Amino acid sequence: IRTVHTHVASEIHVDGSDWRLRELNDKELARMPAASSPRPRAAQHVAEDLKLAVFEEVWKDGRVPVSTIAEQHGFSPQRVADAIASLRASNVLRFRTDIARSATEWATEAWYFLEAPARLRDAIKHTAVTVPEIRYAMTTTSRSNLVLIVWLRKLGDVHRFEIALEAALQGARIIDRSVSLQSVRHLTREIGPETTAVGRVQADSHFSAARR
Repeated sequence: IRTVHTHVASEIHVDGSDWRLRELNDKELARMPAASSPRPRAAQHVAEDLKLAVFEEVWKDGRVPVSTIAEQHGFSPQRVADAIASLRASNVLRFRTDIARSATEWATEAWYFLEAPARLRDAIKHTAVTVPEIRYAMTTTSRSNLVLIVWLRKLGDVHRFEIALEAALQGARIIDRSVSLQSVRHLTREIGPETTAVGRVQADSHFSAARR
């Protein structure tokens, strides 16, 4: 390793939770149930030990039943259900379903590092949430004050997307770009060469440390 560059995120505009594969039509999307709202009688504040219990278990398995969390940590199922509903409503807890890139038409992952004037802030936000290829967008405090991660259909699209991006963000300048050849870790999973999950990453130690 010759050098390391740190990009401190000041604001995240888009992340993988917002990205959609766009395989469902509007009628199919409308059939998907919305997240449960907190009960009117639910506690306004989620206790820290209960919050950590929820985080610890959903980190390991996003489909873990409420009853399992309750049994493992000594809470009632209703308290756990109320906590999850409250944490989701406040956007503290977010669920997402990822897909192996090899199972989609989006075969290429590219990173773009842009230098953009502050006056483009609103345009950047609008572009980031409306361009379907963008999976992650953040403004940073470094020279590359806008960093994008995009999924593209083929390698040749890297340069075509770059041209379209600079046209959409007049005044911004792409100062670096790279193509990800292989991801070895994504959130809680180890990723194999076929972009599928091959193992589980150990939960961060701060869960147990924070409980002691």
